[in-house]
Amino acid sequence: MALALTTLTAFSGFARSITQALTRDARNLHAADIIIRSYDAIPPELAQAIDRQVAAGRLRQARIYEFSSVVRTVDDTASVFSRLKVVEPGYPFYGEVTLRSKRPFTQVLMPGTAIVEQSLLDRTGLAVGDSLKVGYTTLRIVDVVTAEPDRPLELFAFGPRVFIHAADLDALGLMATGSRIRRLVLLKVLDQTPVDVMAARLSQANPDPAVHIDTFLTARSAVKRFLDNFLFFLQLVGLFILIVAGLGLQSTLSALFNEKRATIAVMKAVGATDRYVRRHFIFLVGLLGGVGSAVGLAGGIAVQMGLAGILAPFLPEKLSFSIAWGGVAEAVGLGAAVILLFSLRPLYHLREMRRC
Repeated sequence: MALALTTLTAFSGFARSITQALTRDARNLHAADIIIRSYDAIPPELAQAIDRQVAAGRLRQARIYEFSSVVRTVDDTASVFSRLKVVEPGYPFYGEVTLRSKRPFTQVLMPGTAIVEQSLLDRTGLAVGDSLKVGYTTLRIVDVVTAEPDRPLELFAFGPRVFIHAADLDALGLMATGSRIRRLVLLKVLDQTPVDVMAARLSQANPDPAVHIDTFLTARSAVKRFLDNFLFFLQLVGLFILIVAGLGLQSTLSALFNEKRATIAVMKAVGATDRYVRRHFIFLVGLLGGVGSAVGLAGGIAVQMGLAGILAPFLPEKLSFSIAWGGVAEAVGLGAAVILLFSLRPLYHLREMRRC
């Protein structure tokens, strides 16, 4: 039971803790109040609805284009498959893109420039201030990015990140028909209109079901998608261990009662009732189950904090964790239920042990 509850407390509590942390930092993780995603051009009806809200002073927007391409050195001696992120001024509305120079992102990224990850410099031999060929244009590297708020969670990155100003989008020559380009429109609500109400208005103007409109609370970030799948698997493992622990508990009690058969028979022969014998062993089961549960809870909380440290390199910066007591209570309830259910049969069979 200690091992089972350690597993359940750790995984269930960590899942709840992650959910709470992601909810608290949802705006920073998505960098906006409303997020519109599409792999095709935004429908004119939706674009016009957004423009009307922007003109009325209710919204601010920043368009983003994400796609992959090969970038090269000016002399074509090195090339790197990279992930390009073309952003309009204003991005990000929440959170911040952290640069190695500590300068503000919006003041550094200008037309004709690029901000890259350190791995791109390492693989090409370039340095800040050198030029980089992207598509059909050449951009000057002005800084190195170390963190971005809406960065996807990737265990294996398919190329370093390259930030480019939206004014250079046409010069790249990469927006051809058939190109796989992820288009995002980030919106910040400026007036007192609730975010979900504004999102509903825009949804009414959207004729294309392939265009997804979400708020920062309803959108599933890449971080949350990964963690949901990962923690669901871990919780299944925890439940399997709990069931195995219950079967082990039942087998152990049956073996114990068989070993104590003579003792129980003697107790009954001298006047002990079935109720007295059952209460004796229920107390024993409760005591050992309580000790096992306490050890399991302590171990589960320790493992939960350890998981937070292990996954920290893959999670957004400044994502704070806390012990999810709801998950602890859930694990305690499941543990108590397993102890009760798998103890009933051996305890019931005590009445079949007759006097000598």
